[in-house]
Amino acid sequence: MPVTVTSFAPAQRRAAPPPAWAGVQHRHLASLSAIAREGSFRGAARTLGYSQSALSQHVAHLERVLGVSLLARRRGSAEVELTAAGELLLDHVDGILAVYRAAEADLDALASRARRVRIGVGEALAPTLLPRVLPAFAAAHPDVAIDITHFRCGADLAAALADGRLDIGIGDPPERRSSLATRPLAPEPYVLAAPAAWPVVRAPGVRAADLLEHLPLVRADDPAIAVAERELRARGLPLPAAGKVAPPSAVPPLVACGAGAAILPAGLVPAGEERIVRLPLDGLVSPRAVAVAWRGERRAAALVTDLVARVSAARPAVTAPLRAAA
Repeated sequence: MPVTVTSFAPAQRRAAPPPAWAGVQHRHLASLSAIAREGSFRGAARTLGYSQSALSQHVAHLERVLGVSLLARRRGSAEVELTAAGELLLDHVDGILAVYRAAEADLDALASRARRVRIGVGEALAPTLLPRVLPAFAAAHPDVAIDITHFRCGADLAAALADGRLDIGIGDPPERRSSLATRPLAPEPYVLAAPAAWPVVRAPGVRAADLLEHLPLVRADDPAIAVAERELRARGLPLPAAGKVAPPSAVPPLVACGAGAAILPAGLVPAGEERIVRLPLDGLVSPRAVAVAWRGERRAAALVTDLVARVSAARPAVTAPLRAAA
């Protein structure tokens, strides 16, 4: 095979013209990101506190400097959508803005003597995972304050992470385009939780598939539960209309007192709750994907690194008994 070897000779240095990106500022990129997220100049202006004309100027400046069209208005509507160039740029913009937020958070942490870690966690995961993680973490870092926020919606959790309101999030994996660093965790199985007082759910050999269309349901107000229900219907299992809709954490007590059965992540059913029977939905509903996410751009993140490692190590020990109980 012919091989060509060339010696590199550095060219004489010349003053390079300023790159086009030299004219791009944080506010221009933040405006584009907000417009893409809100779908309109009006919504982005409300979010950022700019006037719509200012946002138009920011986008026009980006388009002029970069030489591409970034937005297109939908005919007969005030809504806008990204062009192909806008989509491509946004993939990079989210990461750039995340670096700004990470730098801001690190400087704030440096200026403040108090150490704090802010944790966001999905409601279904909090009862089983946090008790296995936080006591040892708190003992290892006795001077660290721990703030915990529960989230029903994975998108809300990811947004809080991206906006700098959280240091770590445990729940639904962020969207693929997210600038967050993520690590997959063991998935959460779904169960049909039913009142133990109902004889039919304790019959020998009974399966969830045999009961689903016949039992009154209580629905957890959680987008992931709606996805699980659609999957069941796609498999030809009709579901009755829910008689009650309640926050996820409120559903197990309703099941326990006989208000209805419910499709739930297994971890949301309290361990040792004898008034509830768990019937596995394995093979009928895909397990709920779970991930731990954080802002990987942060430099002063030793606490977050330690917490991520502890969460990752504890998760398998949580899911094993959940599957056994189901």
